[in-house]
Parts: sequence; C-alpha cells; structure tokens
Amino acid sequence: MGDELAPALGLDEASVRFENKASKVAYIWRQFSDCFECPLVFWAPILPAQTLPLKNSTNSDQIVAITARQPNPLYLTTNEELFCRQTYSLRDQSVHNITYCLSRELFPQLIVSLNRITENGGAFQCEHRIADEGRNNIWPLVVAVGVYVTFAAVFYVSRRLFRRYRERNAMTITTDPTPLSTDESKAADDKKRKRLKSLDCFRGITILMMIFVNMGAGGYEYLDHAHWDGFNFADVIFPWFIFIMGTTMAISLKSQVVRQKTPVWRLYYQICKRALTLFVIGLILNSNGNANWKTVRIPGVLQRFGITYLVVASAHVVSLRLH
Repeated sequence: MGDELAPALGLDEASVRFENKASKVAYIWRQFSDCFECPLVFWAPILPAQTLPLKNSTNSDQIVAITARQPNPLYLTTNEELFCRQTYSLRDQSVHNITYCLSRELFPQLIVSLNRITENGGAFQCEHRIADEGRNNIWPLVVAVGVYVTFAAVFYVSRRLFRRYRERNAMTITTDPTPLSTDESKAADDKKRKRLKSLDCFRGITILMMIFVNMGAGGYEYLDHAHWDGFNFADVIFPWFIFIMGTTMAISLKSQVVRQKTPVWRLYYQICKRALTLFVIGLILNSNGNANWKTVRIPGVLQRFGITYLVVASAHVVSLRLH
C-alpha cells in the first residue's frame, strides 16, 4: 500500500501518509494550532501494518497526535496519553510520511524522533519524512495580476495615443475651434467633472472581488471568507462596500440638501424606501426558496446595509440641516 493509494490533491491540499508498524490499532487526531485550548478532533483510525494516506488543508498549521484508545468518537476531551504529537506547516501539494512503531522495531533511517511514550515495556518512536516538498501556489496569482496590470497599462496608453491622434486630425481638418464649446458639451464636461473617478474605480474593484469570491475565489481558501476565526481577503469586501456607501451618501445628500433644496420629508422618504428595499431583498435571498418564517435567517449582508444606511443617512441629513 503506497503511492497508488495517495489521494488526488486539489488546491491548498497536502497528503499525509500514516504507517502503523505497531501491533495494535491507533487513532489519529488533529486540530488547528490557532484554535486556543480547543480539543483535538478525531481524524481516522489506523490498523496494524496499514498505510493510510489522508488529505489535509494547507491553509493553517495543524496539530496532529496519535492515541492508543478512542475514548470519545468526536473529540479528545480526556487526559489521554498522546504520542507523535507535532505541529505541521504543510505546503500545497506536499507529501508527508509519518511512521511509528515500538522501540524494539528499529527504523531503517530514523530522521526525526518526534515523541516517545513508554507502554507495556516498550516506547513508541515516530518518524516524519517529507516525500515531496510541494509547491508555492502564490505564483498563479502573481502571474494573473501581472497579466491584468499589463493589459490595463496597454489599454490606457493605447487610449491616450488614440485621443492625441484624433485631436491632431481634428485640428488639421477644421480651423474652427468653436464646435466643441457648445452649451451641451459644457454641460457634459461639467457632469463628467462631478464624478469622483477614484471612488468609481474603487467600486469597480470591489464588485470584481465580490464576484471572484462568490465564484469560489479560484479555489484559494485564504482568499475566501474565514470559516470560524481569522481574517482573510474576502472579509474586507463588506467593509469596502460600507465605505463606498458612506462616501456616495455624503456627496448625494449634500447636493440634495444644500444645492437642490430638497424638502426633508422627501429625503427621509427616499432613505426609508431604500433601506426597506435592501432589507426585503436580503430576506428574499436568505430564504433561498424556503418561505418558512420559522427558519428564515433575518440577519444578512443586505439587511445590515439597509439598517446602516437608514441610521447614517438620517443622522447626516440632520447634521446638514443644522449646519
């Protein structure tokens, strides 16, 4: 039983092959090293003279340990005697071999002795060997970002050159510079100048990242949302949307209150209508086709957007009126 039983590895996965050279069944446990005082979680049993390949995530360092008994089917909450306990930092697509046996069964090549525990007159010895170092899976992202940046630079330079070429041709064809200075073109130019291009660019990047994360983040777990603890790249998308909403809200409300002199009641009507719309759409999306009000999930992303918009926009309108 060897490489032919190795599991097919995906992105952010490593293979850990356990080999039991002892004469009794052992039980493998694991836990994230960042989980503070968390009990070890049962992984798999391993029979005598068995080689067991298992897949493991490479996104967090993990504690792996082996016991001679399984007092609990899920968690190791008792003071059970552990051996081969070690924290592993695995690389993507790497292959690790962990072999253990009694001290009277010598290893051919003992590279690392991780732990020893005496039991029935013998001591367990553990060996950890790295069969494959794996790969650094950050390079596909680096290449992708490089391609996109290069494409954007080429597009920007090409557009600038095309505009200059068009302006030069226009100057040679006509000697009258007045056609571009009409009232309509001035109004269009003023409208364009009012756009906050940096905010538009930031909004586009945020929407692009949201779509990327919702489509699986390319298989990279550290680009997806953190499952239970930590802070991954996808966790900044929601605060980015909140920031964008607050910035655009301040610009829009100031224009309506100060310049357009919009009545306060109409502003509050629009604010409440938008907040309620966001909240209802969020409830519909969270129901996922289930109309049972007993199981529907009230909190959600759009619901939080609606509540935040209602509170902040109302406070901002009051501050503008008082100012």
